[in-house]
Amino acid sequence: MNARAIVTVALGGVAACWSAPLSAQDVGGTSTVPIARYAPSARPVLPLDWRVRTLDGTDVRMDAYRGRPIFLNLWATWCAPCVAELASIATLRDSLVARGQHDVVFLLVAPETRRSVQRFRQRRPIDLPFVVEVDPLPSALGIKAVPSTWLVDRD
Repeated sequence: MNARAIVTVALGGVAACWSAPLSAQDVGGTSTVPIARYAPSARPVLPLDWRVRTLDGTDVRMDAYRGRPIFLNLWATWCAPCVAELASIATLRDSLVARGQHDVVFLLVAPETRRSVQRFRQRRPIDLPFVVEVDPLPSALGIKAVPSTWLVDRD
């Protein structure tokens, strides 16, 4: 396979892009694309008062996850690349749980209504913790496009 992919990874709020060759391994779920490095001095802080809403209507502030690592994914129901990566995110979450790493919080934030995400879940029964925005996404995250993913450390 002689395809190339542009991969954007945002860790600590600093996005890094690579043009990397894809192999058959990539299609099977094992990526050979490098992981981003970030400058610790450039790490933004996720506001603890930022709120999201679960699909059952419960508002949750980020301070509820204080001291836990967070896998934060911005996605949209209408975004084909977003939908395509959901299975990989579920696999990652399941593999961490299988290894006894239950403290990582997975949040998949859609800047949509609860109703639109609920309809999406009815059509595609994916077991992931989907939430919607209550407050606008923090500008510190430097959001440029969907999908975007951040790994937020315990601090």
